[in-house]
Amino acid sequence: MSIESISKIEVRARELIQANDSEGAWRELQGLLDHQLDDRNAALAVLRMVEDNAVGIDRATEALLRILELHDGDIEVVRQIGDCMQRAGDIDDLNAPPRSGELFSGVFQRLAACAGAARGTDLEVIVVSGLANTARLMGRQQDAVAEQSYKRLVELLPD
Repeated sequence: MSIESISKIEVRARELIQANDSEGAWRELQGLLDHQLDDRNAALAVLRMVEDNAVGIDRATEALLRILELHDGDIEVVRQIGDCMQRAGDIDDLNAPPRSGELFSGVFQRLAACAGAARGTDLEVIVVSGLANTARLMGRQQDAVAEQSYKRLVELLPD
């Protein structure tokens, strides 16, 4: 699938969202999800839509899981999934039951493994941010990691 085709699908999905046709937009995004195995750019386009909060929590979770399943070895994609994790749950609902499942544990483990290697690099902010969001969504189970990650973000981004 060409970058131009992917871009057209993404634009069409955004137009459908603006027209309050979330079902139509989701069908467009599913087309990209179906092509992501052969084309990493299709996965990245879906991640942009998820990050922009263009789909609801359940669909964001489904999209992120489908992308993780096919791209779990691609750290750039996993970092972007981590950055989108706040769309897979209400990060502000501290009394919500902890999120569990393959998506949360998979992203958490991959980002935790990358955090040390990313320290001091340009990638550290996005890795630590994704790790913090994921840990927070996992509830009390990962409070220490969430706290440590947020403290590191304050060090990295003091303003």
